Amino acid sequence: MQVFLSVNGRQADPAAPSLAPTDRGALAGEGAYEALRTYSRRPFALGRHLARLEASLQRLAIPCPDLALLGREIGAAIAAVEASEVRVRVTVTAGPGLPAPAGLGAATDPVRIIDARPLQVEPTPGGTPVRAITLPWRLIPGPLRGVKSTSLAATAVARRHAATSGADDGLWTDLDGRYLEACAASLLLGEAGSLCTAPLDTGVLDGVTRAALLQLATEHGVAVDERPLARAELLRGGGFLAASSQPWRPLGRLDADPIPPPAEATGLRLALELERRAHAGWDPE
Repeated sequence: MQVFLSVNGRQADPAAPSLAPTDRGALAGEGAYEALRTYSRRPFALGRHLARLEASLQRLAIPCPDLALLGREIGAAIAAVEASEVRVRVTVTAGPGLPAPAGLGAATDPVRIIDARPLQVEPTPGGTPVRAITLPWRLIPGPLRGVKSTSLAATAVARRHAATSGADDGLWTDLDGRYLEACAASLLLGEAGSLCTAPLDTGVLDGVTRAALLQLATEHGVAVDERPLARAELLRGGGFLAASSQPWRPLGRLDADPIPPPAEATGLRLALELERRAHAGWDPE
């Protein structure tokens, strides 16, 4: 697979070391990232992704690189990858220095990394329905709420638990057992005339695709209901996962319970509209 990697604006060898051994991103997970994809080789919702990256870095006391510069570097990375569509990950670490508690000061020398490679996803609405399990841990809002942090150990453990349980993904719940989001995707429920998903104050990430789907729902007269989802609702059908790489992956099983195909395709229609507009150059608000 062709991979284009740049570090601080210079092309780098993916197989060669690129970070200092004292980089606070590696030592303490002090960093933020964004993952985005192209439609017709144009980055989708680039402004939203960069705005969220800037907000994440501000919370982490890491100086944000110039967003116009990042945009140009992302464009150059996409151009360097010969593929119909491209996946791009933009990472900014705190750079070299002492991690907390010794290095409690703001970062002064951040490192920006851009990784671009061919996008490999099944087209909507193709693909096999997702086999999901209920994760044995609860999602509780903490100091990193809303931050797309490089501190991904919890996500890695959750994904490994799902995989070893024979599932494709895991679903986080709140203290009352209501469903919130997947390991690395938003969880939504499309029913007749409505689109439901957990509100941001529950600790879910403000997903770019999630926000775009909610915007489209409002434009098309679909009622938006932001609340945690009950298990019984998901088992009726209509639940799906949405992420930057793929806006619609229907739930087909939750734990041992099969989920029937949705009787009303609200979620799928909105996802197809998102893809249609994205290929035409739509940049959501």
